[in-house]
Amino acid sequence: MSAYEKPTKKNKKLFVITIIIAAVFLVSVVVTLIFLFSKKTPLAEYEILDSNPTSEQIEKTVDQLQKRAKSLGVNISVTFEGEKTLSVKGKEDALTEKELTALSSFGELQFILHSDLKTEDGGTPIEGDKVVYDKSKVLMTGDMIGEASSGNRQQEGSGKTDYGISIKFEGEGIKKFAQITGDHVGEQLAIVFDDKLICAAILCTGKLPLELEVKKIY
Repeated sequence: MSAYEKPTKKNKKLFVITIIIAAVFLVSVVVTLIFLFSKKTPLAEYEILDSNPTSEQIEKTVDQLQKRAKSLGVNISVTFEGEKTLSVKGKEDALTEKELTALSSFGELQFILHSDLKTEDGGTPIEGDKVVYDKSKVLMTGDMIGEASSGNRQQEGSGKTDYGISIKFEGEGIKKFAQITGDHVGEQLAIVFDDKLICAAILCTGKLPLELEVKKIY
């Protein structure tokens, strides 16, 4: 008998089956690893407190939660589950407990005169500084805001880009802001979020105490 024997049909069949099994095993391992590394785990659940939320309100809330998380550099998925539960999923440890709590809250937004603000060491604050102030001097709070968004526009002529925040007030907030701008023309109104100065602008327009009509301009 020679040292080399020609493989039989049975051996060939067994070899092919072994290759197929090994390939299937390898593919299943790769798929499992991909699934484990990309799997979004439950991060939190939020209960909807409103008695009869509409589908539009739910969709808008889901969208805003995802946008808030994206501003923190994290992608999450939010789904409506059960009767009044929003489930938040993402990569494990993507957000801290404090950040997950903050996602579902408005945060503390205050409108106050810049002159009533100080830094923690008693100096004059600039944008981005942590500030201290007398709460009784707050002129308006964020619960009167209907919508807020950021954006930019190009200045005519110079071509420079202005960045700003667009705020839309609702209900009593409209009258309140009109009163503030009228009472403090020429002063700087600051927007403070969670005790941090976001921006301050000089008020140059506002409702006058008396209604006037242009009669003649010289």
